[in-house]
Amino acid sequence: MEIAPNQIWQHRNGIQYRVLMITNLPDDERYPKTVVYENVDNGSCWSRRHDNWHRSMTYIGTWDVA
Repeated sequence: MEIAPNQIWQHRNGIQYRVLMITNLPDDERYPKTVVYENVDNGSCWSRRHDNWHRSMTYIGTWDVA
């Protein structure tokens, strides 16, 4: 599944995160494609290499922006 802004993903520890943006397009060795995401409960922000995302994340749904 392609990762995109406003998707909700759950880490294997049960914490849910909302994808804020994808950075560094196109993918490049020097500046790898990165997912920027936030904890839906406390708003803390994180980033992770795109190629390492699915290792511990499961897709839950899309953030309701309405």
